[in-house]
Amino acid sequence: MPIIRSRPDKLNDADTILYEIYMLRFAADRLRRERWDNQKDAWAYLEAFLLHYRNLVEFLGKTKNIRATDLHVTTIWKPLKTTPPKDVREIHREGVKLWAKYE
Repeated sequence: MPIIRSRPDKLNDADTILYEIYMLRFAADRLRRERWDNQKDAWAYLEAFLLHYRNLVEFLGKTKNIRATDLHVTTIWKPLKTTPPKDVREIHREGVKLWAKYE
């Protein structure tokens, strides 16, 4: 079976966020397994984890310079043509705390 060297095609903005969540969990799982051919494999999984974590923290908590086209918890609902969840403000508030902590 040939190795696929690109991520799966995204169908919409929600798929991008789901991809970020999936890859964060995947990298965390690989780090917990602690079975690598080379110690540098651990570094690569750690970098992947941090990259996807940062992307999700930005999606949930960024507060400045948010454009209508940005993937953000406050703007994603309109392009998806769906109603935001009732607790979206609370989710954003918690994301703001993470953004402030790690930015």
